[in-house]
Amino acid sequence: MLPFLGHATDVFGRRWGIFMGTLSIAVQILFYAIASALPNGIRGNPWGNAAFLCILFGAVFQSATRAFETALHASIADLFENHDSKLTSKSTSRMKTKASGNAFAMMQISGFVAHGIALVILTGLVLTKNLESYTVPFFALACASVGSSVYINRQFPETLEQTNRPNWCWKTASPWSTFHVLSGSTHSSSEARTSFNRVYVSVDDEEPDGLNENEPNVTEAEYAKEAKVKQNMKWLSLSLLIGMMGLSSLTVLQALMIARYHWSQTQATIVFGYLSPFGMISLMSSFVILPRYGALVTMGLAMLLVNTGMIFLCFATQAQWLMVTGTALILSSFGAVPAYFQLITEIAPKGRIGQYMAALGSISLAGIAIGNIIHSTIFKYGFYAVPFAISLPLVICSTIVGCKIHP
Repeated sequence: MLPFLGHATDVFGRRWGIFMGTLSIAVQILFYAIASALPNGIRGNPWGNAAFLCILFGAVFQSATRAFETALHASIADLFENHDSKLTSKSTSRMKTKASGNAFAMMQISGFVAHGIALVILTGLVLTKNLESYTVPFFALACASVGSSVYINRQFPETLEQTNRPNWCWKTASPWSTFHVLSGSTHSSSEARTSFNRVYVSVDDEEPDGLNENEPNVTEAEYAKEAKVKQNMKWLSLSLLIGMMGLSSLTVLQALMIARYHWSQTQATIVFGYLSPFGMISLMSSFVILPRYGALVTMGLAMLLVNTGMIFLCFATQAQWLMVTGTALILSSFGAVPAYFQLITEIAPKGRIGQYMAALGSISLAGIAIGNIIHSTIFKYGFYAVPFAISLPLVICSTIVGCKIHP
C-alpha cells in the first residue's frame, strides 16, 4: 500500500497525504478500541472472535498511516527546495542543508518526546493499577486523530506546486515498483523522457531544445542524471534492507533480559527508559554534525556506533553491562534518522520524493519483518546470543553498501 500512497502524495499533493495518514491513524486506533471493549470470543476459533478481526483490520490500516510520515517529510523537502530554488551558490546550498536537516531533526525529536511521554503515562497507570483497560485511551486517541485530520485538511499549506506534480502512473503506484528501486532499474522505458518533458516542456507544448535531433546532449545529460538517481537509490535501499534485518535483533533484547537475567518486564521497560536519553542526545547532536559534515558522513558515524554496539551485544549473555553498553551505543545512532531523510531529498527529483520515501519505507518494513522472523525463531530455541552474532555481519555489510552512495 505504501508505494500507492507515496505516488499519490506526489500527484495529489502533500496535504492530501497528511490528511489520509491522520485519518488512517484514527481508523486504526478505533478498531483497537473496539477490540479492547469486546469480550473474548470463541476458544479455538480465532476467526469467530470479533476482537481478533478488529485487531486484524487495525493492522491493515497501520500501513496507510505511513502516508502521514511520508507526506510530512516530503513537505519539508518541498519548503526548502521552493525557498532556495533560484539560488545555487555553495554557501546557499549549505544553508539549505542546515535548515532542512534541522527541520528533519526537530520532527524526530518531537516524535521521540511524544512517544516517551505517552509511554511514561501508560506505564505509570499500569504500575499503579489505575488503568484496567485500554479502551478509554484508545477512544480518546481516535477522537483526537479525527479532529487533527479535519484541522490539518483545512489549515495545512500545500507545499508541492502543481507544475512539479507528475501524472498518475499505475506502474509507479504498484508494489512492484519497490523491486525496481531495489534493482536500480526503470519500470518504464520512457520514464526518464516523461520526467524530462514534465519539467521542461512549455505551456505551448513546444519541443524542448534537448529533444531536438541537432542538440542531443541535454537529453543524454538527463538520462545520465536519471541513471545516477536509480543507482544511488539502489544502494540506499539495499543498505536499508540489510541494516534493518540486522537491527531487528533488538526486538529480542527485552526477552533476553527476562530469560537470561530473570528481569521482570517492568524492570526491562524501565532500563530502556533510562537509556532513551542517548537517542535524544544523538538527535540533538545532528543539529551540529549534519550541516557541517553532510548527510553521508552523519550516517557513516551512526553506522560506526551501530557496528560497535552490535559487537557488545554479541557478548550480552556474558555480562549485563555489555548488554546495556551495546544498547546505549545503538540508541546513540538515532542522529542518522534526519540524515537519512536529508539524503533522500538530495537524491530524489522534486516530483518523486514521496514515491521514493514510500518505497524505502516499504523496504524498511520488509527488512524488519524478515529479521523478526529469523531472530525470534532462533531465540525461541534457546540460542540467545546467535541473533546478535547474525546481526553483526549484516550491519557491517549495510555500512559497506552505503559507502557506494554518491549523491
